[in-house]
Amino acid sequence: MLTSCPGTELELADSHFKMCVSSEKKIADIIRALNNVRVDILRVEVEEPSLEEMFLEA
Repeated sequence: MLTSCPGTELELADSHFKMCVSSEKKIADIIRALNNVRVDILRVEVEEPSLEEMFLEA
């Protein structure tokens, strides 16, 4: 899980990847860029930090 995001982080797996971005507004741009290079997107999930994670990071 990517909980902190000082920059953009990318975690690759066999059939998927996780990307941490600093703003949810970037998600649409990323989806468009992937579509432009003919990457099929089957699902997009947004993970929000829990209150505990936010408190521990402060």
